[in-house]
Amino acid sequence: YKGICLMNKEGEFEKFDRVAVLGPGMIGASFARALKARGLVRHVVGYARNEEVLRSSVEKGYIDSYDVDPAQACRDADLVMLATPVDAFEPLVSAISVA
Repeated sequence: YKGICLMNKEGEFEKFDRVAVLGPGMIGASFARALKARGLVRHVVGYARNEEVLRSSVEKGYIDSYDVDPAQACRDADLVMLATPVDAFEPLVSAISVA
């Protein structure tokens, strides 16, 4: 594997403190679960337009918390993943640009 990863000087993986997953559906939830399973993140916050999806994602352990405001979900995030339909990218990026 020749991807990029974050390692400290001792060769250990660094954890993200906070990752925002915008769109915790099949792709976003899979991404969040993979980070959590590998111990690479301390807290995953989700954002979706449907609050029921967010509650379900918390109950299933895919995300740790959620916010119904995308800018708030991204506040203080070390990494933001856009896992929404492509048509939603432009308005979503505009909304989170203040975070």
